[in-house]
Amino acid sequence: MRCEEPMKIIEILRLGEQGYSQREIAASVNCAKSTVGVIQKKCKENWLSYEKAVGMSHEQILEKLYPDGAGGRNLKDEVDFEKIQKLLDNRKRVNLYYVWEEYRMGNPEGLSYSQFCNRYRKWRNAFGKDVVMVQEREPGKELFVGGVTQCMMKLKRNHN
Repeated sequence: MRCEEPMKIIEILRLGEQGYSQREIAASVNCAKSTVGVIQKKCKENWLSYEKAVGMSHEQILEKLYPDGAGGRNLKDEVDFEKIQKLLDNRKRVNLYYVWEEYRMGNPEGLSYSQFCNRYRKWRNAFGKDVVMVQEREPGKELFVGGVTQCMMKLKRNHN
């Protein structure tokens, strides 16, 4: 069930009351035919018509159809990606699959590998973990060795 947008729910109700088929409604609101059927069933069970839905706020519609607040989806707990990033940075032989396996040992009902990777990628992009600082240098003029500045300073003094 992937339709928790109130505007789509209202449109499903409107088209259903006008006599359109589930297939036609699904094509119109861009969702699956089975989703249209589920929404129509939930609306009938909760005595929600198009007229009532138009006068309700988005939150009221969702509360009426999904009283548990989940929007029809089984929500998983959020993962601590900051901790995962530190683990990936500190341990060079650890990859995301290994971290996910450890996560699943502690959370057997947790995210699948693909969802884990998708959420990690979104988190990483949102917090700038892919940012790379490009440094323009003249070839052969400076030498950087593991971030040791004293070594670099000696090389500069000897070069002059």
